[in-house]
Amino acid sequence: MKNLEDMMFIKITKENPIDINIKYSENKYLYHYTRVDSLPGIVGENIFWVTQSDFLNDQSEVKYISQIIKCVIRYLLENKKEYNYEYFGYKLYDIFINILISIEEVYKDDMLVDNSNAFILSFTENKNNLNLFINYSGKDGGAIEFKNNIDEMFLSEILKKYNMIMLHGKVVYDIKDQIEILLNDINDLYMDIAEGILEKEIVNIDDKIYENIVEEIKNILCIKILNYAFFFKSHHFKGEEEYRVIFLLNKKYTNKLVKYRIREGVIIPYIEIKYKKDNVNEIYISPQNQNDLLKRSIEFFLNGKGYKNVGVINSDIPFR
Repeated sequence: MKNLEDMMFIKITKENPIDINIKYSENKYLYHYTRVDSLPGIVGENIFWVTQSDFLNDQSEVKYISQIIKCVIRYLLENKKEYNYEYFGYKLYDIFINILISIEEVYKDDMLVDNSNAFILSFTENKNNLNLFINYSGKDGGAIEFKNNIDEMFLSEILKKYNMIMLHGKVVYDIKDQIEILLNDINDLYMDIAEGILEKEIVNIDDKIYENIVEEIKNILCIKILNYAFFFKSHHFKGEEEYRVIFLLNKKYTNKLVKYRIREGVIIPYIEIKYKKDNVNEIYISPQNQNDLLKRSIEFFLNGKGYKNVGVINSDIPFR
C-alpha cells in the first residue's frame, strides 16, 4: 500500500485525514452490561476481557459490510449516466466499480486486514436497556456506569508497546443510513480524484497515471470500508444500542497477548485490556433481581476494593 502522504491526487496528512463518518458519544457516561461473576475482574481488577470479532453473538460480524457494498454497487450500476465526467468519461467510474466488487468479494468470507485481529468491547449510552439486562446481565448482574473518556480511559502502555490501534464510535443499524454513508464517501472521493486530475492538467491517462489512480482509490476505499465494517451491523441487533471500542492487534503478538476461555463449549480468544480505576462511577442492578442481599454484597465488594464513592443503584425498569 502506498504511503498515504505520497498520494498524487489527494493530499492526506495529519491536518487533513481520511474522514470516517461514525459518530462519537457526547454522553457523560457509558454503560457496560455484565453478570455479577464478572465484577471481580472488570471492577475489582480493572480489566476487560475483550473478545476477538469472529466470536461475538453476531455470526455476520464485520462480514456484514459486504451486503452494504453490494447495495452500493447496485446503485452505481443503475445510475451510471451520472458518472460520465469531463473528458475521461466512465474511466473513473469503471475503476470504482471494479475495486468495490473486489472488496465485496473479500468481505463475504473475511475482513480486509491480513496482519491484524480485531477485538471488540461493547458499551451503550442507555443505562435502562431491558434487552441488555436480560441478555448480558442475567438475573444477578447489572450495568457498570463509566465516565465517557474513551481516549484516556485505557492504560496506554500496553497499547503503545504492542502498537495497538484503538477505534470507537456508535454502531449504525439502519441499512439506509449505512448505504448513504458509504455512497456519499464514494461520491466525494470520485470528485476529489477527478478534480485532482483536472488540476494537474492531465490530458492523457497513461498506464502509470492509471495505476496511481487505481492505487489511491483502492487505498482510501479499503481504509473507509474497514472502519465501517466494525460499526455497521444488521438492524436485527438495533436493540443493543451499542457503542463499541475496537482494538486492532498485529497477529505477530498473538502468542504474547491472546488468551482463551471456554463459553458454551467453544474456545473463545480474548485479550485483557486494563483501564483506569477512577472511570467507574456507579453500578445499576438488573431489574430481574433486586434483593437487598445482592445490593449489599456488591457494596461490600466495592468497599473492599477501595471504591469509596461508587453507588450501587437498583434499575428503575418495572419488571416482574
